Amino acid sequence: MKLYKFISFVIDFINNCNDTRYQSVIDNYIIPKLPSGNGIDNGCKINLKQSKPLKIIIDSSYHVMNESGIYDRWIDFKIIVTPSFDNIDINIRGNFGSKYQHLKDYLIEIFQDSLSKEIDKISGILEDIENEQNQ
Repeated sequence: MKLYKFISFVIDFINNCNDTRYQSVIDNYIIPKLPSGNGIDNGCKINLKQSKPLKIIIDSSYHVMNESGIYDRWIDFKIIVTPSFDNIDINIRGNFGSKYQHLKDYLIEIFQDSLSKEIDKISGILEDIENEQNQ
């Protein structure tokens, strides 16, 4: 199963069941598979309030360097993931200004790569949730 499909499954379960055990799945299995580093130095967060099974919202920030190679500022952005016929469509929203528009393509590409990867051991992840419940 691709990562974006698994995220959609988890969002659907959380929204329908109000099951807080799935927060640990997001924290321990999903977030580590999302892009990190190379400017995305503040991590990623699944926005559960705005996300739906057919629309995943990921909040993140990019640490921008200036012409001298010194970190200049942060750009907060949202990645909006929706299904398409052959894979997923990714849009990005943030205050990139005219100077940093080129970063959008870079960020879309790395999120596309990350979210389209196959993940293994989904049944093991679900068993971990069951074990947490029984403890």
